[in-house]
Amino acid sequence: MSNSKTYMIRISSDQDLLETWKDDRVPHISFTFNERSMDECYVDSNEDTYASYNTWIVEEEFFVTYSLISETNTILIKPGEYGLRGDVNSLAD
Repeated sequence: MSNSKTYMIRISSDQDLLETWKDDRVPHISFTFNERSMDECYVDSNEDTYASYNTWIVEEEFFVTYSLISETNTILIKPGEYGLRGDVNSLAD
C-alpha cells in the first residue's frame, strides 16, 4: 500500500514549475510540481507564490522492474517517503 504527502515550495516564475527531480532510491520516477502555471499557485499574504508537489509514501516493501533503452532493472522499494525535496512546508499528513 502507498500514499502521498503534499508539500509547498516558494517559486518565482512559470519556469520554476518545469523543474523535475529524482530520488536516487527510485530512479524510474521523476517528480514534478502539481501546478502548470503561476496562476494555479498559492499566494500568501506577503505576496510570495508557492507551488505544491506530492511525495510517494510506501508502507510495505515490494519489487519493481523498469526498463531503460538498453537494460532492464529490478529494485526493492522499501518503506519510506520518496521524492522529498529540501526547503519544504508540509500541507497535509
